Amino acid sequence: MNEWLERANQMQKELNEFKSWLESVDWNTLPHGVKLMIVRGKTETERRIEKCKVLAERNSVEAV
Repeated sequence: MNEWLERANQMQKELNEFKSWLESVDWNTLPHGVKLMIVRGKTETERRIEKCKVLAERNSVEAV
C-alpha cells in the first residue's frame, strides 16, 4: 500500500477516535480558547488527511 495512503488512513483512524472522545465532553464546561484549539486541530487534521490522499493518488499515477 502507498505510504501516503497509509498515513492518511492512520490519521483518519485517530481523528475518528478523537471525535468519539469529543462526544463525551461537555462543551459548556470548556473555556473558549480550548474549544478553538479543538476545532482548529480537527480542521487541520482533516486538511492533512486530504493532502495525504492527494499525494497517494499522485504517487500511484507516477508509478504507472
